[in-house]
Amino acid sequence: MGGVETQAKTLAKKLMENGVEILVITRQRTSNLKKKETIDGIPVTRIPPIGPGKFRRWEMMPFAFLYLLKMRRKYDVLFVPAFRTLGLPAVIVSILFKKKCILKAENNGEMSGEFFEIGFSKKLGLPINYFKIFLLLRNRLLRRANYFISFSSQISDELKSNQVPGYKIVELPNGIDINKFSPSSPDEKIKLRQKLGIPENKVIAVFTGRLVSWKGLPLLVRVWSKVVSNNPDAVLVLVGGGGEDIHNCEDDLRNFVGDNNLEANVIFTGNVENVTEYLKSADIFVFPSENEAFGNSIIEAMACGLPVITTRTGGPKDIITENENGLKVTANDFNELHDAINTLIKDRNLGSKLGQNARSTAQEKYSIDTITRKYIQLFISGS
Repeated sequence: MGGVETQAKTLAKKLMENGVEILVITRQRTSNLKKKETIDGIPVTRIPPIGPGKFRRWEMMPFAFLYLLKMRRKYDVLFVPAFRTLGLPAVIVSILFKKKCILKAENNGEMSGEFFEIGFSKKLGLPINYFKIFLLLRNRLLRRANYFISFSSQISDELKSNQVPGYKIVELPNGIDINKFSPSSPDEKIKLRQKLGIPENKVIAVFTGRLVSWKGLPLLVRVWSKVVSNNPDAVLVLVGGGGEDIHNCEDDLRNFVGDNNLEANVIFTGNVENVTEYLKSADIFVFPSENEAFGNSIIEAMACGLPVITTRTGGPKDIITENENGLKVTANDFNELHDAINTLIKDRNLGSKLGQNARSTAQEKYSIDTITRKYIQLFISGS
């Protein structure tokens, strides 16, 4: 699961704990997945199309419409994370049957169309004018939704610039389980490093997320090559895999590490389910994304009491307050990223202060319990 799916699962579980009935509708990505299943108490229905493919989300639209039509007496509210395609069938059904519809942008460019413009026009070989006509018609329908969830100032601005009325925009960040993501004691950190095969007495920096190029990872490994030239005991742990994403850069990263003899200073974990343990075992969190809508990984690291280094983009620029609960650098800036990492390696007191403040920020603003109560209020009262 990626960040969108993880956040949906976390929210669904909390909603159910608060008495809200939930049905998750998703795609049957492989034939061996069950059409209906209960996962951690959450009922999940999978609909066609089956199998991998870059445009399966678009192909899913008519199946989603038909299923929502069939199940119309079973739900009151339609909630669509990542609405760029599946928002359309949800809005149409909500209009036809007077259901409340709430759309949530999970990426920058979902409303403006920038997120999928290249795929629509270039990869499908269609003229750009076709895309503009489609976008105009799509947005006229999407604006009929009751509310739009925004978790960053950048997305709020995008929605407004695409004629979504201000009263329909609800600013609501993602939430995390701050009990699950919590700081570790020195003894716990050592035990976790032993368990995970991470060096016990070295400075550990960690990244969590998909290994895709726009997360700034090609730059990070180049910067790390310079970092270890002056700090040979520094180790970077990359937690995650490239997956099916067209921006997958995992092989390139592994090749760079091998070509530059960095095997002792860069660890690849692949896809794992125990992300929390890697965060708890680390000293520094680095997230140099070039274009991040929110950054669930950032607030997870903050909740674990880690000093964060990230970029002045999208969600991260709203989450991190410079020199208070983390450090911010310019995206794609080699020297700024190197200096920030080097600063936290050298100045442990600064790292400790930033980490403590980060934990406090996570508790105050990003607790899933608080976020869930706000969702329930929105579902019930619409305010």
